[in-house]
Amino acid sequence: MIPARAFVPIVEAMLQPSSDERSQWLSIVVAGALAFFLVGGALLVVRIITRVVDQIRTPAERSSTYECGEEPEGSAWFRFNNRFTTVALTFLVFDVELALLMPILPRFVTWLGEGRGATVFFEIGVFVGTLVLALAWVARKGGFAWDRSVGPVATEPSSRGRFDG
Repeated sequence: MIPARAFVPIVEAMLQPSSDERSQWLSIVVAGALAFFLVGGALLVVRIITRVVDQIRTPAERSSTYECGEEPEGSAWFRFNNRFTTVALTFLVFDVELALLMPILPRFVTWLGEGRGATVFFEIGVFVGTLVLALAWVARKGGFAWDRSVGPVATEPSSRGRFDG
């Protein structure tokens, strides 16, 4: 039986980093510090030139709300039609679906040769079928109807306890 003391020099050698490892870490730290001071120095120079040397001040108009160069009109608190968000999220779901299917499709021929083609085809079908079902649900709920009007903002809860608009 080997005594436990025999392993102490081996463990100590593993825990002590070599000088080569230290130099690699030191080069990373030096590169990070150089980048930090280079970017920070550039920002400081720009700040000094624009604020101190040129005496640039921020006018009140520059700090006001910006709406594509136009004067803001009315309140920002109004009911926004969320169908744009529905369409964008639906597109995003199907875009991600395509991104997830792209790596699988080139391997499908290999899986056919291995005899797993039917199983993989079924799995892909279930995945795509679920998303098609979701698309049908969104369409059935009127998520793509662009001519829907947005109702008034509710101020009182309905009989069901929700705010209906």
